Amino acid sequence: MTDDDDTKTKAQQDAEEKARRWLKVIDTYDREFKPWHTRCEKIIKIYTEKRRTEGTEVRRMSLLWSNISVLQPAIYAKMPQPNVTRRFKDDDPVARTASEMVERAVHYTFDDADFDGVMRGVRDDYLLVARGTAWVRYDAEFRPLVDSDKKPLNKSGQPLQDGEEAGEELQGEHVCWDYVNWRDFGHNVARTWQEVTTVWRKVYMSRAQGNKRFGEEKFKNVELDHKVGDDTETRNTESQQPAKATVYEIWDKTSNKVIFLAKGAKELLEETDPYLQFKDFFPCPKPTYGTLETASLVPVPDYVFYQDQAEEVDDLTARIGALLDQLKVAGFYPASASDSSEAIQQIAMKGVENVLIPIPNWNQFKEGGGAGGMIEWWPVDQVIKVLEGCFTARKQLIDDIFQITGISDIVRGDTDPRETKGAQELKGQYASVRIRDRINEMARFGQQASRLTAEIISEQFQPQTLMDMTNMKLPTQAELDQQELQAAIQAKIAEAKQQAAQQQAAQQAQMGQAQPMPAGAM
Repeated sequence: MTDDDDTKTKAQQDAEEKARRWLKVIDTYDREFKPWHTRCEKIIKIYTEKRRTEGTEVRRMSLLWSNISVLQPAIYAKMPQPNVTRRFKDDDPVARTASEMVERAVHYTFDDADFDGVMRGVRDDYLLVARGTAWVRYDAEFRPLVDSDKKPLNKSGQPLQDGEEAGEELQGEHVCWDYVNWRDFGHNVARTWQEVTTVWRKVYMSRAQGNKRFGEEKFKNVELDHKVGDDTETRNTESQQPAKATVYEIWDKTSNKVIFLAKGAKELLEETDPYLQFKDFFPCPKPTYGTLETASLVPVPDYVFYQDQAEEVDDLTARIGALLDQLKVAGFYPASASDSSEAIQQIAMKGVENVLIPIPNWNQFKEGGGAGGMIEWWPVDQVIKVLEGCFTARKQLIDDIFQITGISDIVRGDTDPRETKGAQELKGQYASVRIRDRINEMARFGQQASRLTAEIISEQFQPQTLMDMTNMKLPTQAELDQQELQAAIQAKIAEAKQQAAQQQAAQQAQMGQAQPMPAGAM
């Protein structure tokens, strides 16, 4: 074996060891967050009512869906409006124009990238599982560089010669926002977000997509371990699409590298320098977090705090449904072949009304107490009493849930007309205090998303793209030089005026001192 073979073997071993280290980081996160994932899957089932078993319809009250529906528009209702301003309001026309252009570009990008849909996905994950996030990308479109006759040109715009590569020209630039499902996001295990040094998301690729992106040699051993529906326990295997590979896109701040990794691959699919430069390195804002411990980033969904009461409400709802089935008019009469028994059965039949039923043995029928004496009715009054108790207990439980969640009747639009205006204002103020942190958390996420978008636009977009997006014209270098010259001239004029004023004041002071003292002043 040659020295080159030894070197190659050592490099291959190092590459495989690096891939194993990153897989261990991912496995550590999976173990730490597995209880949370299991809990969240159950909450999603309750929210979407997938908990109903096939063949048996159990009556339940969808309190979780109701609470989420109330909070959704309360904490986020419309797309955030970006506001790009200078920290200090100096008289700088160039900076003012630049900030206005970036603000228009961010606003256009939010519309173009359907950022509102992304924010709604983040909001729903935030309310359901107490964590939501998104991912930003830069996408550039190119087209072949050709002349007026559609003949290809080289990179310099000259006719293509033998052995030269065809040139391309920029066709469009976009900032793309991707909603990242809570199952597909991860980071190194840490106590606080400030301690997070690595984040990743899962991207699902087919075999053809992986071969095109990373090369057939690297992607041939990658496992196709994901199918549509695998994220939930209630998947329908008949409707699953062809399997795809789970590729991890990892951003590591410590090594300043972007890594692509998949299970089954012998080495990293790719390791490069960051293709986008951000102030905080990560291509995603800090996720929207619900309840957190001070020493853990494993969130606690809000449903956990009123789960016991919600389950009791479901039990009472099922019991109420069973009792409602007993609310019917039914009775018992003697099982005899007498004409009177047949008459009682006949009048109880459906559709028999406004008729007179003849009874042959009338005297015997009257002596037996008539219909009242021959029929023993089902005790509906007892069922009604139990139902009233169930309704009262369920209402109290629902009120307890609203107290825990802070969703008052004012927020739900359910008020008592007998209440005073002061009482309703107090309830409204109390409700806004309880959900204010959630509103601020969504606003914080939108602000950081705007900043990331502005960073990409400022550093990646071409001037012509910016002018097309914002309908603004950037000043040329000659115009900037002219503005600078005019500013310098104005500064010189102001300085000359100031000096002239100072000289005039000095002359007036000297003239005042030189004037003779008036007679009789002694």
